[in-house]
Amino acid sequence: MQLTKRKLKDETLLSLEKDMALQELDAALSILREEILRQRSLLEKSEMKTERLKKQNAELETQVQEKSALLHEWIHTTSGQRGGEAPSSASEARKTQERSERMTQLLDESGGLSQSGPRATLITQTTHSVRDHATEVNSVCFNASGNTLFSGSSDGTVKAWEAEAGSSSAPRALGE
Repeated sequence: MQLTKRKLKDETLLSLEKDMALQELDAALSILREEILRQRSLLEKSEMKTERLKKQNAELETQVQEKSALLHEWIHTTSGQRGGEAPSSASEARKTQERSERMTQLLDESGGLSQSGPRATLITQTTHSVRDHATEVNSVCFNASGNTLFSGSSDGTVKAWEAEAGSSSAPRALGE
């Protein structure tokens, strides 16, 4: 009889341990189900964002192609002019000005300068030549106010110039 009582007691203990293990397993499964639902939600949001970004990318690629084609057209039509001199006829001058305005509009629409600074303007006619660098000039830029012009040459020099919009005199050198 004692053997039966002991066996019954052992079986009861095993049954309790089994029940506790099943409860722990059930709790772990519940946590895993919640995590799966959370991960599934994140995946769906990521997929929606990916689709939105793909559409936005396609739109931007289309805009780049259109603007590139317009830029190439503008370059092609203005490359026939002699060194930036004014066009020879009124018709050519009008076409050049129209293209310049379209390019300026494209620069502004693309968020280039219009959001953070002054309006972008595309220069179509040379008013002054500055010949003070030993080699060719690689880049030119203005400060934010437009009063100072900086020119950089391939020999590594950068020079500053006083520049006044609409001035009839050539820019005055400020320093190197």
